[in-house]
Amino acid sequence: MRLAIADPPYLGQGARYEHLHDEAHRWDDPRAHLDLLRQLEATYDGWVLATHGHGLRILWANAPEAARIGVWVKARRRAFPMTRVSWGHEFVIFRQPGGRRGAAYGKAEEPSMRKDVVLTGDTLFAAVPRSGGRILGEKPPAWTHWALALLDYRPEDSVEDLFPGSGAVTDAIATYPHGRCPTCRSVLPSTARRDAVYCRNACRQAAHRKRASVRP
Repeated sequence: MRLAIADPPYLGQGARYEHLHDEAHRWDDPRAHLDLLRQLEATYDGWVLATHGHGLRILWANAPEAARIGVWVKARRRAFPMTRVSWGHEFVIFRQPGGRRGAAYGKAEEPSMRKDVVLTGDTLFAAVPRSGGRILGEKPPAWTHWALALLDYRPEDSVEDLFPGSGAVTDAIATYPHGRCPTCRSVLPSTARRDAVYCRNACRQAAHRKRASVRP
């Protein structure tokens, strides 16, 4: 299966990323987010799209019938003095790959529940990265693992991080129990440490060089 995780600048917040991307302002236009939604549905077997409350109202009205909503509740959130009611959650719209939407995967063909199916909830309780992360909006590893569990990510799947940003999502993909090296795409050996990200030092160094080359 070909999967994707998309965490674009949220609707109306493009100006907060102008120092990182010359075209960040285009994400202030709802049409850019709707185009991304259509691209995900047309290109990938399963996908996760991150958004906030304002963006959710627009995206959900145009989401495919098979899509669902997930909620990330921030266990530790920043306090904003000028905000009377603080925002403590964000959303994802996700579409599970065909054949992976039930615990039994096609009950007529497989009446017994598979032993390797990852069961998860549509709500995540996880803290934001300390100090806000490397860039604004960086997601914690638990968020990426939750997104992968929603899609039932498996070793034979490929996952694309469509908005690499800080690299946090790409790195967290490789720490998933069925993770792959984000550089060479090889499956991490079962003997690797649970927090291992790359299969070897050469892959780690190549990823760091690539990340440095896209920073302003």
